[in-house]
Amino acid sequence: MEETMNIRKSTNKDTTIAAELYVKTFSQEPWNEKNKVEDIVAHFQRLTQMNTEKSFILEKDQMMIGIALGFTRSWYKGNQYHLDTFCIDPAFQGRGYGKLFMNKIKNELVADEVHTIILDTDRDMPAEKFYQSTGFTKLADSVLYAIDF
Repeated sequence: MEETMNIRKSTNKDTTIAAELYVKTFSQEPWNEKNKVEDIVAHFQRLTQMNTEKSFILEKDQMMIGIALGFTRSWYKGNQYHLDTFCIDPAFQGRGYGKLFMNKIKNELVADEVHTIILDTDRDMPAEKFYQSTGFTKLADSVLYAIDF
């Protein structure tokens, strides 16, 4: 049987399954996060309420195996896509699905006149090598800051 791949824009109906996939992925090595599905659902719902939200689902044989959640924003060099969350089901990692998904996302963004993707990731984690392998480069002049209050 030939596999069927589908990449589509996400809908509100995807939120719970996407959150479950997120928790499944990031609860494993090397991340070992201890997130609750309901907290991730709430985060995803807040993201989808943004009027610039643009998120994608990767399906294999009608099963969700990848998510890409983000939003577009204006920048002086043109529109950018901020990739907030990207993950592939651990059972499907290392088989080219992530690269396929990223390339399809780029095609979707180009069609919407978005020509830049920005993201942040943890240093020395598998995601860093993945992003580099799909054409991303580190921004030498950028530093990521945060403040909790």
